[in-house]
Amino acid sequence: RRICTGNPGRERELGDRGGDRSCRACERAGACWRARHHVQCRGTPLLLQLFVLYYGLAGAVRLPAFVAALLGLAMNYAAYESEIYRSALLSVPVGQLEASRTLGFSELQTLRLIRGPQAFRVALAPMTNDFVGLLKDSSIVSVLTVVELTKQTQIFATNLGSWVIPGVVCAALYLAMSLPLAALARLLERRWRTAANL
Repeated sequence: RRICTGNPGRERELGDRGGDRSCRACERAGACWRARHHVQCRGTPLLLQLFVLYYGLAGAVRLPAFVAALLGLAMNYAAYESEIYRSALLSVPVGQLEASRTLGFSELQTLRLIRGPQAFRVALAPMTNDFVGLLKDSSIVSVLTVVELTKQTQIFATNLGSWVIPGVVCAALYLAMSLPLAALARLLERRWRTAANL
């Protein structure tokens, strides 16, 4: 299969003879075009994307606030995640892929047994960082009238007349959700590092 990297020399190294230079690890020109332009949405603020989805599209389609928030976060972070996975997949040495083809492995077997595990190990740290960032950025959706943790804390603090206790509790809840994820990532890294050294 063709692996498009945007680098002609790298494409030839991976076995591609003259593909679309702007592709990002995909095969069809239409899919490459959509993926490339979707990735570029990283250049616009998440807040702006939420406003466009909820308020900008209201004349054509009125999305519920929760749906607009979900779509905005998903589209924004999917662009970041796609680049993490693309770079992780391309980090696997070409020699291993050629060896798997020589041994008669199918593309699916190569991905499942050789390329996927190594790529996931490379992608684990930035992927975990993005998930923690997604958890924190969920507080932004309150601008769409979605009452999430931060918004509920704001309402409670306003009623209480103080941000000290509500703010500390809110921060503790965010940490309680993000720290286990980071700890799990570190545990997996240690296990895989130990297995690789055996």
